[in-house]
Amino acid sequence: MLVEAIVGLMAALGIFFLLQSIKSYFYSKVPTGENIGIETIISVRGNAPELEQTAKGLMHLYENAGLRAELMIKDCGMDAETALCAQKLCEQKGIKIIT
Repeated sequence: MLVEAIVGLMAALGIFFLLQSIKSYFYSKVPTGENIGIETIISVRGNAPELEQTAKGLMHLYENAGLRAELMIKDCGMDAETALCAQKLCEQKGIKIIT
């Protein structure tokens, strides 16, 4: 019984590492040089409750793909609640707000 549990655990770990390898293949590194900068601008108008998910999703993509890019939120008339969310993202994730 113990041997079967150990074999099952090792098989599960093997599948996990195989899936991680496949994932890293799809997230190929984007080379950037000293004179190349990548910027992503999220333009936000009015009430945008999905702003936090959008920004965190992009940051997750940057971290997993090894992409050195700057994320910015462009204020195109955000409401007060969305502006507060954007400000919190700037403090936590180093995102900039531009007007």
